[in-house]
Amino acid sequence: MRRQTLDQKVLGDEPVLDEKSSVSDYIRAYNWYNYNHDNDDAKKFVITFLKGKKVSDTILKKVGMIEPIKLRTIGWQCRILSNGGFIDKSDTKKMLDKLHSLIESVVLPVQKAVDTNDNVISIQDRIKNRASDLIGDLEEVLDTLILKGHIDLDLTVWFRENNVKPQVAKLIKNYYEPIYAECVDDFKSTDPEIKDAYKHLSKPLRKKYLGLLKEILALSDAQSIVIKTTRKPRKKKIKPAAVIVSKLKYKQKSGNIESIKPTEIVDAIQVWTYNDKTKILSVFNALGKGLSVKGSTIIGFDEKLSVSKTLRKPDVTLPRVIEGGKVALKKLMSELKTKEKKAKGRINNDTLIIRAIK
Repeated sequence: MRRQTLDQKVLGDEPVLDEKSSVSDYIRAYNWYNYNHDNDDAKKFVITFLKGKKVSDTILKKVGMIEPIKLRTIGWQCRILSNGGFIDKSDTKKMLDKLHSLIESVVLPVQKAVDTNDNVISIQDRIKNRASDLIGDLEEVLDTLILKGHIDLDLTVWFRENNVKPQVAKLIKNYYEPIYAECVDDFKSTDPEIKDAYKHLSKPLRKKYLGLLKEILALSDAQSIVIKTTRKPRKKKIKPAAVIVSKLKYKQKSGNIESIKPTEIVDAIQVWTYNDKTKILSVFNALGKGLSVKGSTIIGFDEKLSVSKTLRKPDVTLPRVIEGGKVALKKLMSELKTKEKKAKGRINNDTLIIRAIK
């Protein structure tokens, strides 16, 4: 800003214009700004005015790239409006149309992505960046509505042409939901300060603005639901048997009896175990597709058909389990005279895994 001079003092303080101001008052006001401020000040006034309208960062970046001299008169008008002054509707529209035209003429430089191993962008970051870009575009649409009073755009087509993915649509919805709620409350508010903040928006324009926000939310919501209806169920990763039984603790050998490989338990329809310490023989019959292991426990067995009995003569019975056919095994437990108990799947260091049938 220029230093004050005696001539400037004679011109007086910054003018304030209202509905009663004459054409001469406006001429004097523009002369005052021309004398006391330069082109850079005019540009700052435009940016301050637009920030008060809550325009997008993209719009502000574009204004920042416009030559200050092109914004000279527009800057004075923005300053008058920012100070609460009055400018005729037709003149305001002409000013906004000219400003919109200047903004549209600016092409922002495209930033090239750095493709190095040190700058790998995660999928989540890509989704956030994509959502941010599309939100920037939507902010321009909303700004156009405020500046021109209408838009020539079909949002349904816009969502389709931009191939808005469900994850991106969800972020767009999350961004605009609080904005929509805030606008609904503010437009209904009787608070003088809030009413004054939105006095530049006519009732029809407010209605259009809310309608546009509502349409963005509806389309975002519809697009985000697509993921729930079209996503294929994720295939369950099949673990190798060796991984499944890796934590299983068991006894490898007792006398002439050796345990089979624990991997044989996985997908077996029947498994026989013997606790060398308690002399308990157990048989596990699969419930469904087959048996499996979780930690140190056999799982997937039918509790009604899986039983345990104490052996009085292990040396006689265990060979029958190891060598017997299916028919012999089916009768074996019923032939034992000891008390029957429900089998428990827990395996420990005293337990031999003596037979598995697939």
